[in-house]
Amino acid sequence: MERDQVVLEVTDRYRAMQHQPLRQLVFPDCQETAVIKVTTRLCKHGLLERVPLLHRNCYFTLTPRAARLIGVSVKRTGPLGVQALPCELAALHYVCKSSLPRQRLTSAELAEQFPWMERSWTKSPHCIGPDSDGADCLELLRVVLGGKPDHVARKCFSDVTRRQNNSGFLDLLAQQRFRLVIIAPTKESASAIRLSLQNHLWPPGLSIQLSILPQLLLMLGGIRNAT
Repeated sequence: MERDQVVLEVTDRYRAMQHQPLRQLVFPDCQETAVIKVTTRLCKHGLLERVPLLHRNCYFTLTPRAARLIGVSVKRTGPLGVQALPCELAALHYVCKSSLPRQRLTSAELAEQFPWMERSWTKSPHCIGPDSDGADCLELLRVVLGGKPDHVARKCFSDVTRRQNNSGFLDLLAQQRFRLVIIAPTKESASAIRLSLQNHLWPPGLSIQLSILPQLLLMLGGIRNAT
């Protein structure tokens, strides 16, 4: 079914999927029970894999069969690692909770739309979202996994400085079309990180946004002081 194809493709885009985001992205006019029926059927037919989380939560990933069906690498299937999982789910929920339309970009889309990007950069989660004037702005997402605020700030500074000799990146800064988005689990952690960011000198044209995602606490599970 065409709708099943869309479900598999959006699951591949975000690497991990959950019922509420899936409903928002693909089934906005359906009740959650209808979405559950779809994922249950796709699991039964070996196209989605249900992976348990804490407190009776779960997420879904593609199976190798589904990857072959939609023409993506089988490496993008199966359960995610303890650090990859919160990063991927945080990107998913960040997009879905946004009041403005934005979309997660795949590595292939990043390479095509921003050919100046080094290959290793395309593996980090990026989104396309609107700036204050409505123009497309490339967003690099840095998910807080439990490190101290100054450690998070140093990681963010490293994200930016390693790109500063790249002409394509500098062009985006000059156009004010690049945003660093830091996703934190609480207001307290976001405030502490904001203070630590002030200890670094950031390039002109860079926009930094702190986004609070309470669901991140559940996603982190038992991770402590991760990078």
